[in-house]
Amino acid sequence: MPQTSNNTTIVSGKVNSDKRAILETAAELAHINLKDFMRRGSPESVETEVLNRTIITIPAKDWEALDAWLNRPAEPNPALAELVRRTPAWEKLAGVTSPRPLAESDDRNQFDCGRESPNSWFRGHAWAKQVSGASRVNVMTHTSSGQIGGHVTLSAAEIERAFPP
Repeated sequence: MPQTSNNTTIVSGKVNSDKRAILETAAELAHINLKDFMRRGSPESVETEVLNRTIITIPAKDWEALDAWLNRPAEPNPALAELVRRTPAWEKLAGVTSPRPLAESDDRNQFDCGRESPNSWFRGHAWAKQVSGASRVNVMTHTSSGQIGGHVTLSAAEIERAFPP
């Protein structure tokens, strides 16, 4: 569980001796010490875990605070209002389509935003989430190749009061 103090996040975990041996071997093959190996891999591992998670657990002690936050009136957000007034970036790009719903025939395996966690989610989960209705995925494609150049995903989530611990 991450702990935060003085702008530093500490992530701790325990592994058995077999897993530690595998991690030490991997670090050795990468020509770095185990601490640096774990430090480099941990943020991406945490990000992947969060992106792939479908169940969020809220401790019972925090339920009232969450309920109060969800039920309070919306507050104006000047930055969001400004964003709504802007011309969408894709309208300025030559050779890129306007966003459209993801289709089953779209080649998701060629998508690469430069970060493995979002790439992995998009390639492995976007279509299933679209079909199930858990998300709405819209893509922008290059007009010449049809390759997906970007995507926007909207996800509806619901936490039913009957399921907190």
